[in-house]
Amino acid sequence: MTFELNKRQLKILEMVTEQGFVTIESLATYFGISQQTIRRDIILMDQHQFLCRFHGGAGIAQDQKRISYSDKQQVAVEAKMKMALKAMTLVKPSMTVFIDVGTSAEALARVLRTSEISPLRVVTASIIVANILLDMPGAEILVPGGSLKTTDGALVGGFVNQVLRSFRYDLGFIGGSGFDVNATLMDFDVEKVLVKHAAIENSNKVVVLADSGKYRRNASIKVVGVEKMGYLVSDALPFGSLREQMQKASVEVLVG
Repeated sequence: MTFELNKRQLKILEMVTEQGFVTIESLATYFGISQQTIRRDIILMDQHQFLCRFHGGAGIAQDQKRISYSDKQQVAVEAKMKMALKAMTLVKPSMTVFIDVGTSAEALARVLRTSEISPLRVVTASIIVANILLDMPGAEILVPGGSLKTTDGALVGGFVNQVLRSFRYDLGFIGGSGFDVNATLMDFDVEKVLVKHAAIENSNKVVVLADSGKYRRNASIKVVGVEKMGYLVSDALPFGSLREQMQKASVEVLVG
């Protein structure tokens, strides 16, 4: 049986991801509920590998579980919208851009839809992104045919990759699940990563969309190395080794 996080648990997960560790006492104060209730949430979330339970609080799980798409839609919503507004400043009339699958990509599509950037060609392997942009004035929306296997609207398969390689993108907006120790953007799904690779190979500039919660996460499949990133758009500056490696690679960081 699939375990779905409720709104309070989603917020706890977001706070743990952003802060690294939170105490039961601080969570109880934040939500205005008893420490016993918070403790029960943490125990349950620990059992399902969303976080790691420690004495007096909770931290990031070593093997953090992938949260469902419906849960992702409720995490860092404000941060993703600010990121989208910042990312939109890179888009100019007459560009051809690729927009990836995912909630950050969807936020970008929403702000683009209400912009006056025209003409614009958008290529996407996300039927959700395409649907958001459907009525954008002056925009040509291109969606390659493929297999639809996941709830996040991602199209995957060899034909998708072949079509994506037929275009040259001024900007490729790419998402992922986290970063490894070498500042490489990582993800979980092989088929989706192959789609990202097809777009990255043909992008003049790669724009990584990643809220700061991704800074402390990792995944198992390489999306793009830091040396190929043109921009990182986030809600906060990267820190520590991640920041140092991005500076060394001359990645331009835009914070929304």
